[in-house]
Amino acid sequence: MRSEIVTVIDIGDVKSICLAAELLDTQAMRVVGAVEVPTRGVSKGVVLVPDQTASTIDEACRALEKKIDCDIEGLVAGFGGAHVETLVSQGFVPIVPRSRAITREDVLQVVTHSRQILLSPDREQVQAIP
Repeated sequence: MRSEIVTVIDIGDVKSICLAAELLDTQAMRVVGAVEVPTRGVSKGVVLVPDQTASTIDEACRALEKKIDCDIEGLVAGFGGAHVETLVSQGFVPIVPRSRAITREDVLQVVTHSRQILLSPDREQVQAIP
């Protein structure tokens, strides 16, 4: 029986590369397959035609499934470009009394507080990592 398979795709302007790796007991990974397909619907890292980009992803996944003889159950997609921006913010929640243990709820409140940033109308938050 095969261990857990992690599948990723990097979507470029010209080509997209989809790769599957097996998680090993040693906390390492072993590449079990990779495919390359032409990218459609993307220019300078921006998805211009979502249906074409979705077809690119579907084509890559189907080709990889065939190559590794295994169904893909999840996929991590990577995009890049000038339109992608990283922001750092901070959250704050007082711990009262100071000697009490920090709870999971405290951490969630800090994360929620740190997400309260103003973005320009042409920006959208897609991920927040505590």
